Amino acid sequence: MKDSNESRKSKKKVCMISYIPHTFFLPSMHNEGISLSQNDFVVEAICTTNYGERPPFEVINEGFTISRVLLRSRDFFHTQFGVGSSKNFIIALQYVFTYMEFLYKSFLLALRSSADLYESHDLPTLLPGFLAAFIRRKPLIYHAH
Repeated sequence: MKDSNESRKSKKKVCMISYIPHTFFLPSMHNEGISLSQNDFVVEAICTTNYGERPPFEVINEGFTISRVLLRSRDFFHTQFGVGSSKNFIIALQYVFTYMEFLYKSFLLALRSSADLYESHDLPTLLPGFLAAFIRRKPLIYHAH
């Protein structure tokens, strides 16, 4: 009989990447993660968070975890210029810096997860998912919501 560590190693691992703070904001992703984890898959979701908003790591159920990327650049822009800045240049600059930070951090987390399958949920996550899947030579699924 296998112990839990051996059975976890034999299970297929799925890494889902999202640009939102929690999987239940995207019900199809949340339900998929729960369903896969209940059917002998290990699921790791990579999401974003604001400072102090959500914990950096959360267990949804056995086999389904969320790792969150803290976007310090977004927090910096929000504290310096406010959440709804009226200057288009500031908004564009914030988006570029925030996305570059997300790209870097989510790519590293996805690569470190060494998953058997990568899933990118929405367009901002396609590049880090593609890069991790390409380097690991694993399949990538793209979900356009």
